[in-house]
Amino acid sequence: MGYRSDVGYKIKFDKELEWLPSIPVEARTITSKDLFNTFLAEAKSREDTKLCFEDDDGVFKIDEDNLAISFFASGVKWYESYPDVDCHESLLNLANEWIYQHEDDERFYSPVRWGFCRIGEENDDLEERNNNEGYDLIYITKSIEFA
Repeated sequence: MGYRSDVGYKIKFDKELEWLPSIPVEARTITSKDLFNTFLAEAKSREDTKLCFEDDDGVFKIDEDNLAISFFASGVKWYESYPDVDCHESLLNLANEWIYQHEDDERFYSPVRWGFCRIGEENDDLEERNNNEGYDLIYITKSIEFA
C-alpha cells in the first residue's frame, strides 16, 4: 500500500522578457519562446529529466502557447528514491539552474518561474515550494465541504 500524495507543479516562462533599459531594442534578439524551446530541448535530452516526458503516472502537459510545463498526479508514492519522482525533482532543479543562470545575465531578468505543491494523506502534511515569484502558479487551498 504505502503512503500516497497528490502532487503538482508548474514551470512557466513569462511571455515577455523584461529587458534591462540599457539594452537597445535592436539588440534584443532572444524571445521567451526561444528560451522555452531551448529549455525543453535540454530537458528532453538529459538523463535525469527525460523520463518526465515518458512517464505515465500523472498528467504531464507542455503548453507551448503559454510557455508552460505542468504536472499533476493523484494518489502517488512521492519518494525521492523512485526514478519517476526523481526526474520531476530534477526538472524543477533544472528550472532553478535556468533562473540563476539568467539572474547573472546582464541583458534581461529571468523569465522562468515555478511552483510545486504536495498534499499527503495526513491533514497537516502539506508542502509548497516555489522560486522566482512562482507562488501564484500553483497553490493549496482549504475549503469546507458538505456531504
